[in-house]
Amino acid sequence: MKVAIGGTRAGTFAKYLAFGLTVLLAAFGGAFLIGETVMDPGGPVVVASVVCWGVATVALAAYALWRPGPATRTLTVLAIVVAAFIVADLVLRFVPRGLGPAGSACALAVATGLGFLGVRRPAAAGRLLLLVGVAAVGAGGSGVALAGPVLVIAALFLLAGVSSRRTS
Repeated sequence: MKVAIGGTRAGTFAKYLAFGLTVLLAAFGGAFLIGETVMDPGGPVVVASVVCWGVATVALAAYALWRPGPATRTLTVLAIVVAAFIVADLVLRFVPRGLGPAGSACALAVATGLGFLGVRRPAAAGRLLLLVGVAAVGAGGSGVALAGPVLVIAALFLLAGVSSRRTS
């Protein structure tokens, strides 16, 4: 019988706690973003924005669970693109302010996918969530509210990744 230094129970607990927080973040963050989008542009833009965000979120989450290998590479690219988009928009202001929380919606969709990836690959998900969380602060408004939970989830996945590495 192998005894784990650091314990796999703590890592497993951290991993599933982070996953549960991801599900809550997706539900409540999604409701908040939908409400903020409805208040900003109105009309058919709202429906298109919400549908695009919802489809992307569900697709990334499912992909991360069912195909964690390729999803890790895809989500790495998406996390970098979303972080670059948020920073570029912060500097250049190319997204009109009346269109709703574009940067936050992108960050939430990718963060949700990364949270689902964390069930299979906690260390990779934690590192990428750290990037998305720090970048979300730059989105302002709803991005700042999103960054806190994303950074907590990132820390839990990083803890789970370190714990699982010690026991293997």
